Amino acid sequence: MKYAFAGTMATLPARSLTWDRGKEMSAHAQFHPGWVHRTGQAVSLRTPRSSFLGLLLAVVLGLGGLILGAAPAYACSCVYQFNDPGLVEQADAVFTGTVVEDRTVGELRYLTFAVDRVHKGDVAARQRLTTAAQSSACGLALNNGTGPYLVQGYGAAANLRADQCGGTRSMDLVTGLGAGVPPRPGQDGPLGPDADAGGTTLLAGAAVVIFGATAAVLLLRRRRSTRLKG
Repeated sequence: MKYAFAGTMATLPARSLTWDRGKEMSAHAQFHPGWVHRTGQAVSLRTPRSSFLGLLLAVVLGLGGLILGAAPAYACSCVYQFNDPGLVEQADAVFTGTVVEDRTVGELRYLTFAVDRVHKGDVAARQRLTTAAQSSACGLALNNGTGPYLVQGYGAAANLRADQCGGTRSMDLVTGLGAGVPPRPGQDGPLGPDADAGGTTLLAGAAVVIFGATAAVLLLRRRRSTRLKG
């Protein structure tokens, strides 16, 4: 059979052949020299590690995608105009101030304002708040650099948050604002995780991918070591 097989396969146009391991290839040691002589190709047997290698690569890519995957897509659509008086009524805190710290961790942006005047609510002289990191997720745009801004936030001072649909805007878009009152001394608002948390996540994902790739390379080398030489 091996001679007929070699003769038939030599007529095929393919320059390589993958053959799943089976009992019909039990005589590969005798078949191999004739095949090489007729076709110039070596015989490479598929090992059980091949399936494991494919599964390992799939798992590594899947884990890497979960850890390093892109943030979900959003579309921000606001019901009210930014200067609608109803937004002031809905807000828990309204104040003016400038941005003195701006950092992003994951999908949240942590902003600290040096507060000038308070027009509603309990607000500290250094007031922190959170907003979505992406403007497409209704995060504050803050197109005027550090400000000053009129901020309209929601929640208690310790967990203040704001979004682009809440009326927060540059002071050059504000009219008819009263005198307000000074903020209370001190600082308040959500601290959030360490700024390095986002980088730690990326490093963890990279480590998973590198480990998986290294394991895949080692398995490939072991697989190639089983290939018969002509």
